[in-house]
Amino acid sequence: SRVKALARMEKLAPVLTIKLAEAELTNLYEDIERPLIPVLVDVERAGVKIDREALAAQGRHIEQELSARQSRP
Repeated sequence: SRVKALARMEKLAPVLTIKLAEAELTNLYEDIERPLIPVLVDVERAGVKIDREALAAQGRHIEQELSARQSRP
């Protein structure tokens, strides 16, 4: 139920806060990830149509870029 899920989140929040701080990721979470939560909720609710060909092409491009950067001294 939602009440149980909320109770679990309340227990996890302090633990995750400590883990973020230890990994020096608090700013990333607070400044980038957390503000995106409402956007991601809207996207999940609305759904997204994915152009598989464009996504595959982008993936190939990224792989090429990574390979080129990794082969540099």
